[in-house]
Amino acid sequence: MTYPVVILPEVEDAVRRMAQWWAEHHSPREAEVWFNGVYDAFYELEDNAHRFPLARENDQFPYDVRVMNYGAGSRPTHRVLYRVFAKAPEQEVGGLP
Repeated sequence: MTYPVVILPEVEDAVRRMAQWWAEHHSPREAEVWFNGVYDAFYELEDNAHRFPLARENDQFPYDVRVMNYGAGSRPTHRVLYRVFAKAPEQEVGGLP
């Protein structure tokens, strides 16, 4: 089953800010690689939304919250929380409603 991915505006802003910080403090090229990679990872959820485990915060919500750990290097540096909607296949990345 394919799940459309909905990225909330606050998540888009946060991703942009993180990439901008990295570009200013380290490498613009690495920031670009990270930025493009995290969006690729978001959209990979379309085909395999349940592949990541439930987040440690899961019991604080009346629905399942999953966590995708992401990093452009060899180790994850960021946690992405998301939920998978059962009725209309749609999920949000971050900003849990």
